[in-house]
Amino acid sequence: MASLVLALFSAAACLAAVLESGRARRAAEARARQLEARLVELSGRVEMAEQNTADAVIQAEVATSVLLEKGLADERDLEAARRRFQPGEPPEPAHGTGNSLH
Repeated sequence: MASLVLALFSAAACLAAVLESGRARRAAEARARQLEARLVELSGRVEMAEQNTADAVIQAEVATSVLLEKGLADERDLEAARRRFQPGEPPEPAHGTGNSLH
């Protein structure tokens, strides 16, 4: 009789362990799906940021060309302007009167 009780207890313990591992597996799969969706979202955001950066670089190059071609600024003026916007760099005024670029 004691061996029957022990066998039933062992079977119940195994069943509980199987059920718990199934729950844990399903929870892990759900978390993996959430992480995958988040990764897709973040990948899209990084791609958009890269495109925005490329667009900003092109706009800066165009603006530099226009300023130089129109004679509104020279290389020294542009370098001074770049330094003003670099973190940790003390701003230097452009040559001429005030902070004007001409």
